[in-house]
Amino acid sequence: MGPALALSLLSSLPFEAFRAAVVNGDAAALTRVKGVGRKLAGRLLLDLAEPMKARGPLPASAGPAAGAAADAAAALAALGFDRREADAKAAEAARALGSAAAPGEIVREVLRSARR
Repeated sequence: MGPALALSLLSSLPFEAFRAAVVNGDAAALTRVKGVGRKLAGRLLLDLAEPMKARGPLPASAGPAAGAAADAAAALAALGFDRREADAKAAEAARALGSAAAPGEIVREVLRSARR
């Protein structure tokens, strides 16, 4: 992986979300980044799993709620939101709704707040 792809990866995913994806073996989260295919995602998981685990436990925000926020952000991006804006709004809505929020609930909350 070159420096341009590394910058693209870290600009598309916040570091803790990237770390959570690597630690949890979530190749799908990595393949959402432009330029990262299935093979590269597998290689990243293989090469980086141990160093990321050595950094200590994941923060609570990198758990299932972060996954729901990431799924909601992907849905918002598919609806036409800018990717960074979608990530920010989905994370904000996920915090407001709590840790048990499903991606669909997060998307609805973001769309409701966008209408205001």
